Amino acid sequence: MSVVNEVDWVTLLSAVVATGASSWLAVDGAIGSSTVVELTFAGTATVTFQGTLDGVTANTIQAERLDTGSFAGTTSASALYRIETAGMNAVRANVTAWSSGAVTAKAASQAG
Repeated sequence: MSVVNEVDWVTLLSAVVATGASSWLAVDGAIGSSTVVELTFAGTATVTFQGTLDGVTANTIQAERLDTGSFAGTTSASALYRIETAGMNAVRANVTAWSSGAVTAKAASQAG
């Protein structure tokens, strides 16, 4: 099988076992740009999707869960999520609640 467009995945959270935010992932803020985030929960935790316009202020943003088509700013479910990043400078995953297990988040961005 040949790969048409190979994607560079970046690890935002690596088996995190506490609350706290990942580093910002710079994104192309052009119209039509998006970021896909793969979240894996091995326990009980909540991740909040955040975006920034200025690289400083964190805002909760909506992400689409790709297997259900539902949108949310927070989640506790392992799945693939898409964030429309038009107009944004960067995105991140923030573990806002944690009680057990590990959280891993990987992301890949696509220009518009």
